[in-house]
Amino acid sequence: MSSNLLMVDWDYFFYNPLYAVDGDHPDFWLYDWGHAERSLFIDHAWPTRASAFFRHGSGLPQVEVPPDWWSRFTIAPDARVEVSDSNMYSGIAGGGQDFKNVYLYDAHHDLYRVETPQELEDWAEQGQITCEDWMWAHHLRGSKLHWRWPQWFTYGPQMRKEIPSWVKCDSRKDDGKTPPVTFDVVSICRSGAWVPPWCDPAFQQFYESCPGGDIVQVDDVPLVRTWDEELPRHMAKLYDEQMKQLATGNANSFVNAKLSP
Repeated sequence: MSSNLLMVDWDYFFYNPLYAVDGDHPDFWLYDWGHAERSLFIDHAWPTRASAFFRHGSGLPQVEVPPDWWSRFTIAPDARVEVSDSNMYSGIAGGGQDFKNVYLYDAHHDLYRVETPQELEDWAEQGQITCEDWMWAHHLRGSKLHWRWPQWFTYGPQMRKEIPSWVKCDSRKDDGKTPPVTFDVVSICRSGAWVPPWCDPAFQQFYESCPGGDIVQVDDVPLVRTWDEELPRHMAKLYDEQMKQLATGNANSFVNAKLSP
């Protein structure tokens, strides 16, 4: 077992002040979102969320990727590079092969839903991997687990306590250093329920710049979602007009209002 897996979740680069608990962000409450890998959260909720930023005079939040990100890793020239929307596919990366080391760069540790060895046995029997628990698949295969959370993620030490103590997971804030291994499989996920569609073009540029061999998409989800910024802008304008009407007691004119630009 000499292979090593590098997994990068796109939400690593998307600053969310809900998890920067020692920060002072004026739009903190605008990030109070629900998350689930369902179409509602991946596709349909984002115009409403974007309109909230426009209503409050804020620009849309963006990802911030260090320009030298990939150069910090030693990646084999023929490494298999897999891309998907969900990181659940990282549980079967490289065709389900065994890895000596699994390095996860993510704002979540993905060792959820299991608290006891018995629960792990039950989980293994079910054979169902999700975005919340895929790291357990590698734990069962004997991989050394490493989790690096982003610098902005000040909630990391608290979240680390959620990992069962009997799991040997090397968990710490990313210090920017190069891991002492060569990666021959790289798994990159978009996490579309956590990162908005206006960041999709940047995501495409990110995974296409990954060194290694051919890039293989392992799911059938469009990795660049349809995004029309005029819709949330119109929604924000309509909302503001409606609030003005409510303030003056003339809300009836909005009963049949349409949410189309």
